[in-house]
Amino acid sequence: MSKDKDIDGGDARDLGMGTPIQRRDFLQGAAIALMVTGCKGEMTAEQADQFYRSAWTLGTTLQVTEDQWPPTRAEFDTYWVDACGRVSIDDDVRAYLQELLNLRMIKPVLAWAFRPLLKFLTVGFLAPVFREALGVQWSDFRQRQFERLFLLVALVNRFLPVFIRQGGSYVLLADVRRRVRDHRALV
Repeated sequence: MSKDKDIDGGDARDLGMGTPIQRRDFLQGAAIALMVTGCKGEMTAEQADQFYRSAWTLGTTLQVTEDQWPPTRAEFDTYWVDACGRVSIDDDVRAYLQELLNLRMIKPVLAWAFRPLLKFLTVGFLAPVFREALGVQWSDFRQRQFERLFLLVALVNRFLPVFIRQGGSYVLLADVRRRVRDHRALV
């Protein structure tokens, strides 16, 4: 793969999607794919439109500008179908993504304990076209398990107090504040 200059630069980089694409296009697709993941579940058309509009903020974190975000869900659907038709992952990218899927970046003890669940969750959130391109096995049975897990999570989540539901966010926010106060790096 060739290196890209910067997010707005003219150099393209081959991200294993068949043809060289600009990094910005890749990030746009990633941001919008994340939005799709969040859009699963029962919503009215009005709720889905409102959620879609609110998800643009997520895209800005991946440097997707307003003009790159499809203005309507219908235009997004066209974008998504077109983008999925171009997915092609080469061996180098597949090997790299497999390392991520298999949690090779964390300590072996933690990986041993959490790898099966985290891999199940990660693969479950992938669109089928990406599972296929990665060569990941996923059956109808696994899909039903995944969907039932999130029905259970949603049910349990309704009864948890806010301080427990959002506890992880509070801990991360406290850590960021401490790092800023102590003039330490955020990452």
